Parts: sequence; C-alpha cells; structure tokens
Amino acid sequence: MVDPSAIRAVPWDGFALPTAPDQRVTSDGELLVGPSARQRRSFRLESSADEAAWQQRPPVLREREALPASSPRLNAMAQQLRLLPTGRERLEAVEAWFRSQPFRYSLQPGAVADLDAFLFDQQVGFCGHYASAVAALMRAADVPSRVISGYQGGRVVKPLSGSPFLELRQSDAHAWVEVWLEGDGWQRVDASLWAASTGSQAGAVPGPPTQRQEGQVLWWRWLQWQWWGLDLIWTRWWLSFDQANQLVWLQMLFGAQLRWLGVAIVGGGMVAVAAGWLLLRVGLRPRSPLAQSLRLLALWGVRPLPGESFPGLCRRAARKHPDQAMVFEAMADQQQRLAHACLSTSQRRQHLRRWRQLRAELGRQRWRSG
Repeated sequence: MVDPSAIRAVPWDGFALPTAPDQRVTSDGELLVGPSARQRRSFRLESSADEAAWQQRPPVLREREALPASSPRLNAMAQQLRLLPTGRERLEAVEAWFRSQPFRYSLQPGAVADLDAFLFDQQVGFCGHYASAVAALMRAADVPSRVISGYQGGRVVKPLSGSPFLELRQSDAHAWVEVWLEGDGWQRVDASLWAASTGSQAGAVPGPPTQRQEGQVLWWRWLQWQWWGLDLIWTRWWLSFDQANQLVWLQMLFGAQLRWLGVAIVGGGMVAVAAGWLLLRVGLRPRSPLAQSLRLLALWGVRPLPGESFPGLCRRAARKHPDQAMVFEAMADQQQRLAHACLSTSQRRQHLRRWRQLRAELGRQRWRSG
C-alpha cells in the first residue's frame, strides 16, 4: 500500500511478479501500478525465485556512453582502469581506490560543482553522489553501469490489531549502482558502504537509538503504531471494496428490496456533493516539493530526461539560464535535503521555508522575463 504520489513507480524487491492487469514491470526494472493518484493505492505481488528478464537485459546505449560533459581527472583515472583486462578487475580497483581515500558520508555536504570536485577534492557526499560518481567512472572505463533509486531499511511494525507490516518512509530512500559484468549480468554495488568504512562521517546518518532514547519515545511510538495498524485495516478493506463485494453488501442490506437502491444512490449522491463542497472549502492536498519544482522548471523550458536526477536537471537549467544558476543550484540542494536527509520537524520546516523562497524567486523572475 502506498501513499498518494505523482509518479506511478512503487517500491518492490525486483523479484516478485505483478498480479493485476494495471501493474507491469518496465525494461528498466520499475514496477508501475495504475495511474498516478491523489489517494492511497494498493497492489499485491506474487513471490518468485526466477530471475526476471529485465535483470539480464543487455546494456543499452545510455548505460554505456552517458558521461559527464567535462571531467578530465575522472577520464584520466578511467584510462588507467581500462588497462585491466576484465570489468570485475576494474570494479575491484575502483573499490580499492575509494577505500584508500578519506571519503566521508554526509547528508549535508554543501554544493558539489562536478564529479571531479567530488572525487578528488571534496570527497564528502551522500548516496546519490557516490552512486553517480561510480556509475560515471565505470562507464568511462568501458564497464556499463546504471544508478538505481529505491529504499533501504524501513521498520517492521507489529500492531496489536492486524498483520505486521513494513513501514518505508522518504528518509529510507537510497541510491546504489548496478554494473554489467560479462558472464554475470547486472551486479549490485553500494558505493556508500566504501565511504562509511573510512574516516569520520561529518553529518552522517544517525545510528540506531540507544536504550534510553527508545524508552523516551516508546509510549508515543507504540500508540502511533497501533493507530497505523487500525488505519491499515480500514484502508485495505476500502481499497478492496470492488464490484463483487459491493453486490454482496447490497444484497445483505436490501435483500429482495433492491428497488430501494435508487433511493440509496440518490442519497449517496447528495453525500458526495456535500463532501465535494467540503473538499473545495478545505482545499486539496498540496503537491509534493519535487512535483512543484518540476512544474516550475518546465515553465523555464527544462524538462527531465530519462534517468536524469533532479540535481542534474537543475545543473542543465543553470547552463541554459546562467543568470539564475545560483538559485537553481540552491533549489537542488534544498530538494535533496527534503527528500533524503533525516530531518527533525523544525529542520524540515526551515528547509521547506527556504525552498518556498527559492521557488517564489524563480517564479518572479519568470514572470518578469515572460
């Protein structure tokens, strides 16, 4: 079950099989479920031990040749890697080099100018930096690679009512790399672990809570989990209330007096009109920051390319509109923090306020230039 989202892709393990006509797996391994929606969606998967076709799909052109525009030091390193005979040896050499460097994992690394600056100067970043850098380095070394976005971790919740479930939040979002090795197909590589094992971690992801911390939050977390369990039972019932279940319910309710069904429909229509009026008064749920940012960038004539990250999109927007480069760069930084950083309520409110200021500034500049 997933919360409302502007995109069709949903989390999955990469091995299970869809069970409904409105679910399909793309050639890139994304599971798409129905249209994007402003309400919760439910989907069911069937476990499978068989390897899916997309996992053995040979690399396409972008996974071989898509490289950053100007990274001379990265290219020089890749030239040395190409002297090694196999892709596996090149990958092992890259891992050994990363582990020998003072890389640090940080959720607040500041602005990163390009991959050369990240790899050889700054050497501080979060999962997206490490995944994109390793993917580019492997491609430059003639080893096909691709960046994968998904979730890592989560928490298994066992409420008193209902079945246990895995809670995944945006703070569990993660990025890693898959590299194509001849004879073995796509192999998963998490370059963030290479950084986590060396040096100090400035602003690193916080570790598991201590016993004292757990005791401090246990009572309200426990109440929250029980509420989620009840909410999950209700939502599952509501989303599964299909035509067959509706007919059974109507027969139980009206029996042979189905002629009263029209009256019930009219009454339901009046309730729906009242609910619609109330919804308009209250206002629809606002779009996510990412959806609003993408819409604003589209007004500036910049739309995302297949497989392009949001920071990459903002860098392209900055090149197209250099007078607004600093604003686009700051928007990318705020967006990454809102999407991936473990923020407290006050920190998230602060970053949202800064993101709104940047969006308003771009909107004003667009209006003036329009």
